[in-house]
Amino acid sequence: MVISSILKRVARRGDRGQLIPVMALGLTVLMGAAALAVDTGYWRYQQRLEQSAADSAAVAGAAEIPWSTASPGPVLSAQNDATTNGYTQGVARAGVTVNWPPLSGPNTGSANAVEVIITKEQPSFFAGIFGGSQIVQARAVAVLTSSSGGCIYVLKGGISGNLTLNGGGRGGITTTPLCGMVVNGNMTVTGQANVSVSYASYAGTGPNGGSWPYGQPVHGAAGTDPCSRLPGCAYLAALKTTNPALFSAPCQDPGNVLPANPLPPGHYCGGTMNNQGFITGGYTQNVTLQPGLFIMDNGMFAGQVAGTGVTVYNNCTITPGNNGNPCDTTLNGGNVNDSIIAATTGTNGVASGGAAVGMAYYQPPSLLNNITVNGASGTVQYMGGVYAPGADFTFNGQLPTLSLFVGGTVTMNGGGLNAGAGGGYPLPGNATLAE
Repeated sequence: MVISSILKRVARRGDRGQLIPVMALGLTVLMGAAALAVDTGYWRYQQRLEQSAADSAAVAGAAEIPWSTASPGPVLSAQNDATTNGYTQGVARAGVTVNWPPLSGPNTGSANAVEVIITKEQPSFFAGIFGGSQIVQARAVAVLTSSSGGCIYVLKGGISGNLTLNGGGRGGITTTPLCGMVVNGNMTVTGQANVSVSYASYAGTGPNGGSWPYGQPVHGAAGTDPCSRLPGCAYLAALKTTNPALFSAPCQDPGNVLPANPLPPGHYCGGTMNNQGFITGGYTQNVTLQPGLFIMDNGMFAGQVAGTGVTVYNNCTITPGNNGNPCDTTLNGGNVNDSIIAATTGTNGVASGGAAVGMAYYQPPSLLNNITVNGASGTVQYMGGVYAPGADFTFNGQLPTLSLFVGGTVTMNGGGLNAGAGGGYPLPGNATLAE
């Protein structure tokens, strides 16, 4: 009996020791459940952030394809966009891989597609006891299509490179067919200003108002000057180097008198610019321009101007000591009807008479001036590219019609632009997500 009692007590003491491994096993299961709930949720959240960045980077890269025959164009654009969204190769445990063309998926080998893979080592909270951090990955592929392109560029960037639409129930931007808008600074839209674009990107701060029926504005990397991508604009940009004689040729207007009507293309040297445009020496008369290139040392005409197959090159120069800016131009719609239609065909960007294919108006990027369009009964139509990346544009109650617009800054006070119709210029394709 005594021996039996002792054995029972020993057995009970042995049962007590089994509780410790059971509790340890239970805690392990609880920690695993916590890791699954907390850490996995955190990793999924980070994966969504990476996916948004990969989507944006892929679209930015594909949008550069029309302007690049080789890297680093689309690749660099995608990398820069990823950096804007917080992911840079080799920084903070992140990896950014850009493949043009893609190396996997249904678009493998396609020159019209860009693949972006973003990875980042993410920390763990509870799961660390099972093996540390987790590599989270996101992948996106964007494909270039021809359904839409960019037709409005506001390029100055920084504090001054802004697009400002002060809409009082009217005005704004209309593009037909729909095309895109790139703003390298802040984008401010107030009131009921309507912006009908297929896409809109801004590098600074975004708008808090306006109506966006088609493409909502998104933050993105600064866009690049499209001039070098357009054969006609590239021809004009190099003209002083490739053909300097055009700028020193005899003036078509000796004594500030226009030679004929319609006017032949050539070098026009006379006139005096002020805030009303090209006004002296009979320049306020209504004129028709023959097809060709018009190099204007003192800016535009103030009278009514019409021409087809025409390019106007604003060669105005700001010299020290001038009272104000002699290259500033104001077009008043009440007495000005401008209709300049660019050439649509040519070789290597050059059309008949030296005009540039697809370019109605050009001024060098170094020319910093103000261009104001005041609306009334008149119309302003530049069918083709209007290229003035150093100019500050103001539209007051007027909707001038043009095809491609490149400016420095834009302010619209109840006015705006009709853009995207006609012209013989190439547009960047519309990059859309495919994978």
